[in-house]
Amino acid sequence: MLALPAVRAGAPELVTGQDELDRSIRWAHVSELIDIGPLLRGGELVLTTGIGLPDDPLGSQRYVDGLVAADVGALLVELGRRFTTVPESLAMAARRAGLPLIVLHREVRFVEVTEAVHTRIVDAQVAQLRWSDRLHRRFTALTVDGADVTAIVAAAAELAGGPVVLENRAHQVIAVADGGRQMGPLLADWERRSRGATRGAQDGWTVVPVVARGVAWGRLVALDAVAPGDAASVLERAAAALAVNRLSERDELALRLRAHQEVLAALTTTDDRDRPANHVLEARAAALGVPLRGRSLVGIVVVAPPWAGREPEWLRRDEVERVVAAATGRFDALVDASTPGQVRLVASFDAHTDRAQVLQPFARSLRGDVGNEAPTVGVGSVVQAVDEVARSLREAAYVAASSPSIDRRKDYLELLDIRVRGLLHVLREDPRLQDFVHRELGSLLVHDAERGSDLLATLRAYLDAGRNKTRAAAALHLSRPAFYARLATVARVLDADLDDPETCLSLHIALIAWGTPLERPGGRR
Repeated sequence: MLALPAVRAGAPELVTGQDELDRSIRWAHVSELIDIGPLLRGGELVLTTGIGLPDDPLGSQRYVDGLVAADVGALLVELGRRFTTVPESLAMAARRAGLPLIVLHREVRFVEVTEAVHTRIVDAQVAQLRWSDRLHRRFTALTVDGADVTAIVAAAAELAGGPVVLENRAHQVIAVADGGRQMGPLLADWERRSRGATRGAQDGWTVVPVVARGVAWGRLVALDAVAPGDAASVLERAAAALAVNRLSERDELALRLRAHQEVLAALTTTDDRDRPANHVLEARAAALGVPLRGRSLVGIVVVAPPWAGREPEWLRRDEVERVVAAATGRFDALVDASTPGQVRLVASFDAHTDRAQVLQPFARSLRGDVGNEAPTVGVGSVVQAVDEVARSLREAAYVAASSPSIDRRKDYLELLDIRVRGLLHVLREDPRLQDFVHRELGSLLVHDAERGSDLLATLRAYLDAGRNKTRAAAALHLSRPAFYARLATVARVLDADLDDPETCLSLHIALIAWGTPLERPGGRR
């Protein structure tokens, strides 16, 4: 018992009983009771923190006599809770009675001590039954709780004591728990290495198929497990949990999208502390079949059309499948469909390929025959580095959001198509642009806020109509005299000549910039 790692972790010291090391320990029992003796059956190792122990000679003697009467095997006291050193009265009583007394100088988990002792006592078959029960309980709980694939694979890695990978039939990594290993080397050249691994344990790999509805969907692979036999049983339980979680042919897309979403989230995070290194992201994407290193990368955002009768969540499974199918065969892509109403992609293609050659057929296939009722495809700049992917995606999202004012006859839109809007978007965080907007429009915004008016809309209609007052009045459904009066108020509040082209150009640019994500009065954006 003294040689068990769980006990040695507490820095044990044998205070008394040096001649009693051959005593047999039948069981281990934790108790803080002083009169525990009558509850014992003999041969126990009694563990206590000493909270309830007496520190006087008479009390200590009575406590030890009770243990001896119950034929206790040994007494183990953890120091620190009550005593910093073993009480002399307790040591003397144990020495007189011939009772082995052990003290622990460091805190340990008693449950680990009792488990270690009992495991040595109970035969190997019972120990295996306990292990199986542990696996059963863990994965049953995950299944009942509706845990996702990532959580199940993480549990498998924890229990197997090493990295675990879930791959599909094409040997693309769907989920991975690194088990403390570096992700880059772990996934390097994964497809080739995985194709050479067969079922069972070899070369440090333990492989178990994942079967759902009678179909082998993929495989779970444990690498460098502490105990390959235990790893196999872990993977078998995990595979069953994955099957119950509706792993089937129909669900393969959802699983791939979840894996893609995790990589995309890491690529676009703004917190450097949570962002993995570039080589790790490249390895993770490559394991999904999307190479990023040495490639041209483009952010794409597909947005549902704002037409009547459609729910915001228009891009449901069928439409997402359509987007994925449109990309397949044209370019490799990471896909994220987690945001209702839109699908984000990071397209990856050969650096020498003209992007129009791959993006135009992709966007055209989405438009089909539905014309203006087709989704909007916003495209960001071509980038060559993983660090710049987030910027390209932000540009694509802005282009897609700006589409109502853009010619919808194009198959896809990019920053060039939104012209000055694109320039203002690139400069949107520049404080000089924000100062310009508030300098041009500030007095009018304050006037509207204080009086509940909407003179800003009057100015916008006038400028959008090319300074044609008749068209602007019609756009606002106002009579011309009423519109002229409002426009005169705008000119007075702004102290501006609204017949001067340069003044109107400046105000129009400020209005366009006001429509980008700038800080607005009152905390609005």
